Amino acid sequence: MGKVRILISYMSSEGRTQSYLLSIWYQPSRTLRGLRKSGAGHGAALLVAGVFGFFNSARIYLGAEEKSFLWLFLGVFIGIGMLYLMAQLVRNFSRWFGGQANCRIVRVGLGLSLLPWTLLSGVLLYLLMVETNAERLQALLPVIMIGFIYGFIILLLSARSALEVSPLRTFASLMLAGLVAFFSITFVLSFFVKL
Repeated sequence: MGKVRILISYMSSEGRTQSYLLSIWYQPSRTLRGLRKSGAGHGAALLVAGVFGFFNSARIYLGAEEKSFLWLFLGVFIGIGMLYLMAQLVRNFSRWFGGQANCRIVRVGLGLSLLPWTLLSGVLLYLLMVETNAERLQALLPVIMIGFIYGFIILLLSARSALEVSPLRTFASLMLAGLVAFFSITFVLSFFVKL
């Protein structure tokens, strides 16, 4: 009887860890708590960040006059690199507000919370590839905005659970990290891109 209980316990915990790509959509806080205990999700977070970078670089690729597949590969690496950078910044800023998370769980939280925005980027890329007209895109604008807001809520809840601080402190950490990353990247790019 004891072996049956152990097997049922193992199967239920295994089912939870395998479905975190689905449960992040509707239970981000609980999913992150489970991933913190199991230590899983890091590879999936890197994959989601890479796909997110790929979709965004593919939109640049489609609009470029000189098309180069280098943009597509570069997008994957930039997506993963930005995940590492943002996780480090968010973790560091959260320490100002009492957060004690390690970078790995913050990367998992931020990477998996990109799933709604990755799906949204894929849909926008598809619409660009089939050359959707402007009127149709305007009709889809409310759906895109709802997807963007939903993605931000998932990001906020996932980051809150990863950082273990209040929602307001999580929001402040995310905004400070976003500002520092934006201005730092803009400063570095100003040396390489001449306007």
